[in-house]
Amino acid sequence: MMMQASAVECGKEHTSELGEEAVYSLRFTSSVSTVSRCLALAGVLISLARPARANFTATGGSSETNTLTILDTIYNGGASTFVGDAFGGELYTSGIGIALRRVDDFGSPSGTLNILSGHGNTVGAGTSTGTDQVWSDGIAFTSGEAKFAGYSQAFGFTDVTGYHELFEVPAGGSGFFPPNAYDFTVDLTGTQWRWDRSDANGNSSAGPLHWSSDESLNSDDLDHLISYEVLGLGNGARTWLLFWDDQFSGGDRDFNDLVVQVSAIKEVPVPGAVWLAAAGLISAVGIRWRRAAIAS
Repeated sequence: MMMQASAVECGKEHTSELGEEAVYSLRFTSSVSTVSRCLALAGVLISLARPARANFTATGGSSETNTLTILDTIYNGGASTFVGDAFGGELYTSGIGIALRRVDDFGSPSGTLNILSGHGNTVGAGTSTGTDQVWSDGIAFTSGEAKFAGYSQAFGFTDVTGYHELFEVPAGGSGFFPPNAYDFTVDLTGTQWRWDRSDANGNSSAGPLHWSSDESLNSDDLDHLISYEVLGLGNGARTWLLFWDDQFSGGDRDFNDLVVQVSAIKEVPVPGAVWLAAAGLISAVGIRWRRAAIAS
């Protein structure tokens, strides 16, 4: 059944905005039938709306490459398909079956974010185990690669043993990167860690800047990372996309200065040549064993 209520009758009016949610007001008339249609339409709008979320770091924007362009380039070859806020939205959907849901930056639950379990398998299913400030891992290796960078950027993590750099994008190497240009695989099993990025381009009087996913460790006491769980890739791995902002004390808050994709994998892929060598060794051992058995 299709419901119709004209904008004149219902007085649909954008009155305020909370995140991505629009609030609508209704202008009632003396017509009971019109009021009924308007109330029904309002019910549909409310049912489609997602509840406002308060646990996100505020983002800004700039004239630089925005979140939508980054997602379209990474996952769709540059063709426009993703829908959402230009910078740092809560949810991004697409026409290719891929969606991204933002992870809480603070608030409750405040535990570690498990890189393997995450939010759940579908948009709206499950809840985060924690914020994106401290991460944990149970039984998986972690692989990842740089997808986009502006200026010189370095990326790594800090655990109980200290800081470990995973890759560095040199000066002049910024932009979008082909697969495996700056990639890594690291065993973080049973570890708790914080992601880190740093640079040496001195874009403030503070000199080289080093930012942690844990904002309490940052010299400006600000959050410099927003994170998304990526759904629908079909790669069999829990996947996340990390967006960093590199400016000291706020800046433009566009969170597009370094973008890193990380995935939890339950076992490290073994190159084909290694498998062949192992198979050859097993075969040789078997032949020798059979020969020894016949000789005896």
